[in-house]
Amino acid sequence: MRQFAKLSAFLIILLTATATADEPSLDIRSMIQPVPEHAKLQHDDWYTWGGSVLQGEDDKFHMFYCRWPKSYPFSEGWLQDAEICYAVAGSPAGPFKHVRTILQGRKHDGKPFAWDARSVYNPTVKHFDGKYYLYYTGCVDPETDAKRADRSRLVTHQQIGVVIADSLADLAAGKYERSEKSILSPRTRLGYGLAEDDEFGDPANINPANIVVVNPSVDRRPDGKYIMIFKGWKNTKGFSPVHGVAISDTSTGPFEVQDTKVFAVNKNGRLAMAEDPFIWYHKSHQRFYGIVKDFHGGITGSGKSLALFESDNGIDWRPSEHLLASDLTIEWTNGTTEKAYRLERPQLLLDSTGRPTALYAACQLKPAHSFNIHIPLAKSDSDKTAQPATDMIHEAKQLQDLRFGMFICWSFSTFSGYEWTPGVEDINFFNPTGFDPDQWCEVAKSAGMNYILFLTKHHDGFCLWDTKTTDRKVSNTIALQGVDVLAEVKKACDKHGLKLALYFSEGDWSWSGRKDIHTSAARPETKKAQLRELLTNYGPIEYIWFDHAVGTGGLSHAETSRFVKSLQPRCFVGYNHGKQDGADIRLGERGKPAPLHEATAESIGSSARAEYMKGHTGFLLAEFTYPILEGQGRQNLRGAQWFYSLPENDNYAASPEKIYRDWLGAEKFGNIFSLDVGPDRSGKLREIDVRTLRKVGQYIRGEIELPPEPLDITAASASSEWNDEHSAEKATDANPQTRWGAAPDSRSAWLALELPNPATVSRVVIDEGNWNRIRKFAIEARKDNQWTEIATGTRIGPEKEITFHPVKTDKLRLRIDSATEVPTILEFSIY
Repeated sequence: MRQFAKLSAFLIILLTATATADEPSLDIRSMIQPVPEHAKLQHDDWYTWGGSVLQGEDDKFHMFYCRWPKSYPFSEGWLQDAEICYAVAGSPAGPFKHVRTILQGRKHDGKPFAWDARSVYNPTVKHFDGKYYLYYTGCVDPETDAKRADRSRLVTHQQIGVVIADSLADLAAGKYERSEKSILSPRTRLGYGLAEDDEFGDPANINPANIVVVNPSVDRRPDGKYIMIFKGWKNTKGFSPVHGVAISDTSTGPFEVQDTKVFAVNKNGRLAMAEDPFIWYHKSHQRFYGIVKDFHGGITGSGKSLALFESDNGIDWRPSEHLLASDLTIEWTNGTTEKAYRLERPQLLLDSTGRPTALYAACQLKPAHSFNIHIPLAKSDSDKTAQPATDMIHEAKQLQDLRFGMFICWSFSTFSGYEWTPGVEDINFFNPTGFDPDQWCEVAKSAGMNYILFLTKHHDGFCLWDTKTTDRKVSNTIALQGVDVLAEVKKACDKHGLKLALYFSEGDWSWSGRKDIHTSAARPETKKAQLRELLTNYGPIEYIWFDHAVGTGGLSHAETSRFVKSLQPRCFVGYNHGKQDGADIRLGERGKPAPLHEATAESIGSSARAEYMKGHTGFLLAEFTYPILEGQGRQNLRGAQWFYSLPENDNYAASPEKIYRDWLGAEKFGNIFSLDVGPDRSGKLREIDVRTLRKVGQYIRGEIELPPEPLDITAASASSEWNDEHSAEKATDANPQTRWGAAPDSRSAWLALELPNPATVSRVVIDEGNWNRIRKFAIEARKDNQWTEIATGTRIGPEKEITFHPVKTDKLRLRIDSATEVPTILEFSIY
């Protein structure tokens, strides 16, 4: 799997480029998941209506939402005395706990005629350049400070404001800067039956900022400018909303209103009615999206609903390919469904790339009854989280929820460099100098893992716990005299909130009487005594990964399973070579994601394959595992692989992208995924593994998004080649150990890649490694049988990412104009 440079900020994207059919399109409706019953925020004495959520550095989820007292009718209370409050939760779906009110109308501060004196509502929160901005709508009755004002005057005197805080904690505490003036006000006041002395503006020049400006949604464009979408009213006698857009050089204005009408979908000659916009820029898709309330189905054709629009520049909007974002049907996790009376004020929780992870909305199941609903969204619209297998029992579902863990192999083989050691070594051959289970568990947690699968004993019989069954144990070594390694691992697991599972070799070469390398002497009572210690002294064990590669130790699998269940009934059992009596888990050594009734193992014997083909239902769930050292196409690394290999392999590991894709597979099929990571000879995880695993965690948490796969290459050619071992094809073979090199003494050259069919491309990644020889280059595209220059540069180096205006072509060329020595390229990829 190729390594990829981090995606750039896309500052050079041309905002006016037209989206092509080659680009992805968001499908929110397909991402919607069943809603937990606790995913609601409501009050007994207040109407609750809409909320905006950000995830903080504390990994908690912080909601800023609107409410108003039920002493007012629902239809006007939001104008009379609404306030903005703060709530917090430990997960996106909640439950959210109300903490405090943070913003009220200025009448509460003795300013009854301020622009936002009466009421504040419809908040949306953004984080720009280290500060936090809460945009909101406010209103005033300019004629009276009575407790209950005239609704018609309030509804026609609405403007948009913002408060600014230095931190999320300050905003949550109500510590912010609040301007005396609004940041956007109407440009005209014409229509809606306004009194003549209350009107102003040119009837021939009315833009969308008419009478009112409400419901702000703000984001930053790739060019650094800020864009606000808002709602105003058309110049008519009655209520007729229209959306507009305003642009600013700063997050607080001044905002310049454009003449363009936004979300203007005509149907039967009429402008469809929309409301409650939420817009955002999706970095991976390189476009804006906007989700709105569709009043009557005039946009989606599906009745009252939520609709999705998209835009390349934030000004000109079009219906998205997947226009219907949601109807009013709510599916709860208890299996029931309900049709909402209203579903409005959509807001999204976004990851760092702009990918939605949760949908928040104001909801009514019946009139005059409101709450905020928190709808989970799948990790991607193409990989919706799979539901548990229909035959999954409750206990197996609990184990399935662990999903992803670290398999720790650390024993004699760590020091020998071989996967199997004979079982006759002096125990002091095991000689770590920096045993650090806390590091193991901290890294596992950062990788999104939920458990540690720890090797307690391999075939050599060396025990990693303080057993009383043999002297061949870690606590007798000089390096770790008196240390119970498993106990320390358990302690670290508890500290970091991880569960514990165990690997155990049933056969043991240290038992006298073995006949050959493939068998072990029978010692059923010793095996049972060791299992009794493991299942009695170290708390709950989630499951045991039994390895019978060198025999069963004289106790059958059926007997072994019964013995385990007698000690810990909820401990699950798996055997690593096909179906065995008493197995709960189908194991997949050197495996891959797969459904329960398919093989997770890459290679299995004929008898086991027969079980798979029959769709054996005795298993409750499927596991797969492989060593992190099997990455980068290096399947035959010298060394142990499952354990720490050899120093010569210290720079190799499976890519974070491969691991994350397999994690997605585990999510999809409901597998347990145990990634083997062998600590080194000191007792710490290798630095390359730490970096890899932390990046996997970033993918899982949605902090970064998978880069797209490079396009297939059908042919590679070059101006010259050093020799056959350095041919042009070597720059496209996904092997970092090979490279293309130009002819000896060359200081200029070209390297061209051909695609199977013309495609729209906008990015290349070129890896020169650490050679750093190139001083001037250009990227060229073949168009109409001629080469056209589309990008230039001076240096390449490791994994250089070059973006350019999208171009349709079937062939790209790297033209090297100047180099200090013979040009050479490790990898050349097109996107």
